[in-house]
Amino acid sequence: MSQPSQPGDEPPPGQAQWQQPPGYPPPAYPPQSYGYGRPGYAPPPGYGPPGYGPPPGYGPPPGHVGWAVVALLLFWPLAIPAFISYSKIDSAFYRGDVAGALRAAQDVKRYGVIALVIGIALVVFFLVFSVAVFSSASVM
Repeated sequence: MSQPSQPGDEPPPGQAQWQQPPGYPPPAYPPQSYGYGRPGYAPPPGYGPPGYGPPPGYGPPPGHVGWAVVALLLFWPLAIPAFISYSKIDSAFYRGDVAGALRAAQDVKRYGVIALVIGIALVVFFLVFSVAVFSSASVM
C-alpha cells in the first residue's frame, strides 16, 4: 500500500525519482525531506542552527601589536621584549592561562609606552643639541 505523496517527497525538477535496484533489501529508513520541519514552514525565530565560534566577547585579550611597532620604530631595544610578550598572548590564553595572557598584553603596552617616552626624549634632546650646536657655530 502506497502512502500519498507530500510536497517534500518529490525530487527537484529535472531529476528522476531514486528507485531501489532489484535484489537488494529495502532501505532501513524512509526517504528524508529537505529543510527543517514541515515543508513550507520556517523554524521559529531564535531556533535556527547554532552559530560557529565562541560567544561574543570571548577570546584572547587585545595584543597591542601597535605598541610593539612603536617600540620598534622609536627605541628598538624595547621592541624585542615587546614582540616576545606579544607572541605569548595567544598561547597563554588557549592554554587556559587567562591571567598570563592579560599580563603579557599589559607588558606589550608597557614596553611600547616606555619606548614612546624614550623616543620623544631622544628627539627633544637631539633638537636642543642641534640648535645649540648650530647657534654657537654661527656666532664664531
